[in-house]
Amino acid sequence: MAKKRIFNVEKGNVMQVGKISFAIIVMLLVFSSCRKKTEAEGSKGALAINVTYSVDGQSLEFDRMQYVNSAGNVYSVTRLQYYISHVALFNKKKGWILIDTFFLFDARRYPTQKIIMGNLPLLTYDSLRFYIGLPPSLNHHDSLPNTLENQEMIWPEMMGGGFHFLKLEGKFKEADTSSTISGYAMHLGTNVALVTVKLPVNIDLTGRLVAEVNMDMNVNEWFRNPYVYNLAEKPYIMGDTLRMQKIASNGQDVFTIVGVN
Repeated sequence: MAKKRIFNVEKGNVMQVGKISFAIIVMLLVFSSCRKKTEAEGSKGALAINVTYSVDGQSLEFDRMQYVNSAGNVYSVTRLQYYISHVALFNKKKGWILIDTFFLFDARRYPTQKIIMGNLPLLTYDSLRFYIGLPPSLNHHDSLPNTLENQEMIWPEMMGGGFHFLKLEGKFKEADTSSTISGYAMHLGTNVALVTVKLPVNIDLTGRLVAEVNMDMNVNEWFRNPYVYNLAEKPYIMGDTLRMQKIASNGQDVFTIVGVN
């Protein structure tokens, strides 16, 4: 009986059914289009950053007494370790997009080091910002994985705790002497010595899923701007808040962008 009623539907009702079917089709097409658009908008990209090291245009070579800073100190580098954290990219419409992670760099072990960060909106970005060091939320002893590398960066509890933000060590002598060689250690730690770096950059993720930025650290900048630092005055600054803050201020300019692919 039910089948009979279906096949004996009046013409007007058939036309009405056709209108409903067309409306449903339109709705499905709109839904499909919105879904594709949403999926496209939800797609994520990745940023790769390659880090290299130099001293005023010369590639950094360890244990070579061949570099001269702005104070006239002739120096070498035996250790260069530091954290980068709180990486963020700036888009004019979306503002700062934070990549809440951290990386430990060891320039001696890895003279060229690549870090990769994913889950980025497919947008254009004109600024890159990060810390040299760790934000207060991470700067305590139980915040990082208990690896040997992180253990070696621990800042003593009696001096404030947390981690070293930077270890820059080596040997030096004053330019007007030829025999007296001393050691130095530029160690930054505690929240007062956190370095903020902000760099202009042109990163376009709208037409691709991965962008690559080449970034170089000029070691001489740690001793130059805005404070010319003479290693002979105090070659070991760990725990000296005033001098750590001066070196941290100099650290804002140590990185430059040398290319974007």
